[in-house]
Amino acid sequence: MRDERGEMIQNAHLLGFFRRIVRLLCNRIRPVFVFDGDTPVLKRQTVAARRRQRAQADVKLKRVAEKLLLNNVRAHMQVRPQAASQRCARTQTLNLWACSLVCRAPQAGRPLARAPEQQAAVRMAVRARAAPRP
Repeated sequence: MRDERGEMIQNAHLLGFFRRIVRLLCNRIRPVFVFDGDTPVLKRQTVAARRRQRAQADVKLKRVAEKLLLNNVRAHMQVRPQAASQRCARTQTLNLWACSLVCRAPQAGRPLARAPEQQAAVRMAVRARAAPRP
């Protein structure tokens, strides 16, 4: 199927299927849809491969987040060695923030679900990053 400019329409197979159903209904024919049988082997293999890739990506994400956090903390400790107590508080806040991002990363489009103390830690981390440094 093509549009008025001659370009291919996205999801044309669904539109064609829908139009055919509408045509049948207009002619007072009630279509019957039968979904029968198991999932094809190829689809099962594809779904399993995607699950493995997703799991590997999650592990990789955790490693990268840990490395970024460590690099950020190291750089911060080298730049301002005189403010030890502030640095410790910020490190703990960043650690909580990174942990909440890594441990509760959204999966399959679900939003982040954080506990109230994690939400507070994330807010503190954002404020700390936004605050001007002396």
